[in-house]
Amino acid sequence: GEEVLAGLTAYQEKSGNVLVPHAFIVPSGDESWPPTLWGYRLGRAVNVVRTRYKPQEDKKGLSTQMIEELERVGFVQNVPQFKWDHYVLPSLQTFKKLYGNTDVPYYFVVLERGESWPKLAWGKRLGLTVTVMRVGRAYASQMAGSKEELEKLEFCFSTIAERDWTEKILFSFRIHQREFGHCIIGRGFKVPSCHPWPTKAWEMPLGHIANNVRMGRTYVEQVSRDKEILVTVGFAWNRDKGVWNQQIIPGIRGYAEVFEKGHIPQRFVVPSEEPWPRSTWGMQIGAVLNRIWHNGTYLGYFGRDADKLDAWGVNLKLSTRAWEKRIVPLLDIYATQSGSDGGEGVPDDFVIPSETLWPEEVWGLRLGLMVARNVSRSAVVEPWELPASYERSSLTSRE
Repeated sequence: GEEVLAGLTAYQEKSGNVLVPHAFIVPSGDESWPPTLWGYRLGRAVNVVRTRYKPQEDKKGLSTQMIEELERVGFVQNVPQFKWDHYVLPSLQTFKKLYGNTDVPYYFVVLERGESWPKLAWGKRLGLTVTVMRVGRAYASQMAGSKEELEKLEFCFSTIAERDWTEKILFSFRIHQREFGHCIIGRGFKVPSCHPWPTKAWEMPLGHIANNVRMGRTYVEQVSRDKEILVTVGFAWNRDKGVWNQQIIPGIRGYAEVFEKGHIPQRFVVPSEEPWPRSTWGMQIGAVLNRIWHNGTYLGYFGRDADKLDAWGVNLKLSTRAWEKRIVPLLDIYATQSGSDGGEGVPDDFVIPSETLWPEEVWGLRLGLMVARNVSRSAVVEPWELPASYERSSLTSRE
């Protein structure tokens, strides 16, 4: 017992605590330690003392005198609880005070001799400690006992990713759908700092996050689990497809129904009012169609819905530039397959089949109807020279 007490006393003087690591051995030849302790397995001895601190059926407990001596040097019988009370919880409180939250980054290390921090935390990897806590691998009983205090600190009991997905991202997707009538989130969109958006999500780059979700880069586990919820809110897995089906087509149809014609002026913007579909409000439908006619953007979608557009009175005639860039290569494929000369032999009802010979992005395109409406290329007028700002529009399809 005397060796343990002497070792603990020396360790306390050197380290400021008696939390001796289990593997610690007093270094031989180190004159800062009593020579009688050189080579002594202090960590193992302390561990044995802890197991005997309280009497057990099969083990003899420590004497009252020994317990008093241990308490005098500050012996810690319950190490996890001591660390919780003197390191973990105070460090979380300090982090909250300094940074406004308790989302401690994984690589966060407390400064050596950081005056704001508990002395026991100096140099400690607080981020790692918090991470293992969240996955249930450390301080489980202490977390349960301090649940109320942790809730006051807004501590995340699950992983940060799970918390952010549930409380911020998914919630914001729902609000976006409710506010705008769709869940096609622009890449530059940030959550507004106002009601009804969740306070915790204010200024969050939701558009960037949505794009990463589409690409399968982040929140993979959560996305797989909540796929049905994402379908319910209309999350656009393919942004171009979502814009076309939820905004452009409803906008054109709305114009045809309201004005009973399909000739949409270039500067036409969908009014933000009934009876226009909410998902189309503010949409520059006229500019979108001009980009299609002039550049062939959204051609796959435009061509697949050519019969609807034709019925609504929308002009299907493309500029020479768009025709040569997007349609002529398709006519070449058709000619190779059928032996015809260019577009001369394309039946009006010919639809591009879903076959590997054809580019996948034009499967279902009504090539026959497009050829029929563009039969006289020499008669094509090109009034669609757009400002450069239109060319850079986020609505321009990558197709």
